[in-house]
Amino acid sequence: MSFRDTTSLESERILGSCQVTDLYLLGLAVLDGVRFVTFKESINLAAVAGALPAKLIVIR
Repeated sequence: MSFRDTTSLESERILGSCQVTDLYLLGLAVLDGVRFVTFKESINLAAVAGALPAKLIVIR
């Protein structure tokens, strides 16, 4: 996965530099067919192609 690949990440939905790492890791999880676990509730699933709510686990 690459940030230059416009089919994986929708750059217009990335709102700030704080989201870059989280969205990259979510994208890798989607490509590998695994879940991404985080403490952050503000991750925008729409920014990653193919990301479904079931792929994102938020620990509260």
